[in-house]
Amino acid sequence: MKFASAIFVILIAASPLNAYKIPATGSGALAKELQDFIDLIPLDQIIQVTKTYYAQDTQFRNIIQLMKTEELKQWMLDIESAPEFKLLINYVQKNGLDIYYLVNEFNKSLNLPPLVSGIKAFFGSFDNKITGGFIGYLIDIAALVPLEKLSDLFTEKSKNSEVFKAFIAEVSSSKYFDFYNNIFEDKHYKNLENDAINLGVTRNDFHTFSPIFVIAATAFK
Repeated sequence: MKFASAIFVILIAASPLNAYKIPATGSGALAKELQDFIDLIPLDQIIQVTKTYYAQDTQFRNIIQLMKTEELKQWMLDIESAPEFKLLINYVQKNGLDIYYLVNEFNKSLNLPPLVSGIKAFFGSFDNKITGGFIGYLIDIAALVPLEKLSDLFTEKSKNSEVFKAFIAEVSSSKYFDFYNNIFEDKHYKNLENDAINLGVTRNDFHTFSPIFVIAATAFK
């Protein structure tokens, strides 16, 4: 499920491309369901906090720079080359969310070739008071996100939305388990993990939060 979470983070980070609207295709059903989650998240504030941390906090900035290295690019290419990844995004595309567009924009932001057929730079002031460090960044971002409302929305949709229930069943399917596990066994990921440890990030924290760091890095040229 960690990669399913990473995909959701990608959708959040990419949404400024469309005025915080998830791009739809076909029926648009899945895009509509996930848009309700996006609408609860104060993206403008998160963007400003991210930009401020990059300007003011050395540890956070170093982690972001790590996420822009060739090692990171090779990790992403390994993930995208997996047949399970293509199976998963084909499911998402077929069910009404234009994930092809989002993945291509994500790749563009990292100077990677398009997967099929950058995320915009953030602009904000730097006068925010920050907690500091990558843990401080996560704390400051978490304080902005209405976790209880998101949890309630997830519960509601899990009960009442057939599209959402089918989506969760798909990304939770055992056919993806090896794929999810292999993401964090990849040699390029392991190299990034070792570099992150040298920056003061624990192995467990990097494993848990690396998708967030990857997405944050795409905002900076």
